[in-house]
Amino acid sequence: MSEAGTASIYQSDLPIETKLERAHTELLDLSARNRQSKFPRMSKAAKTVDVVDERSAEIYRLLAKEAKAFTFAAGRPNRGASGEGSETEEEDFAAVDLAPPEDVEAALDEHGRAKRHLDIKLQTRMTPKGLQKRLLDLYHDARSLP
Repeated sequence: MSEAGTASIYQSDLPIETKLERAHTELLDLSARNRQSKFPRMSKAAKTVDVVDERSAEIYRLLAKEAKAFTFAAGRPNRGASGEGSETEEEDFAAVDLAPPEDVEAALDEHGRAKRHLDIKLQTRMTPKGLQKRLLDLYHDARSLP
């Protein structure tokens, strides 16, 4: 095979922007096999927990800088949807109302940040039963990976 056919684009005279763009394209796996870019977010088969009503900067500060451990807070089940105590498997993963903050009267701290964003509970819209099942499924899936 000729030397020109195997020459790297990185050793060519192309502009650096073009080289970076080509390298970026080569590194991307946009196929359906890529579990990081192709996943069903809002289905029973999803392997994710959607965190809502949180501030990423505060989560980063608490997690990385203060080494805090987080827990998940389930949403509050809708009262009028299908009656009390009649949860089906589909209702377990249905979007529900956010749980109300525990300290309703003192909403802001001295820096103007909402206190619910400073705690170690990550809010979800899943029912308690659905959240527990999803977390257990994620745990078992992670344990089975090589």
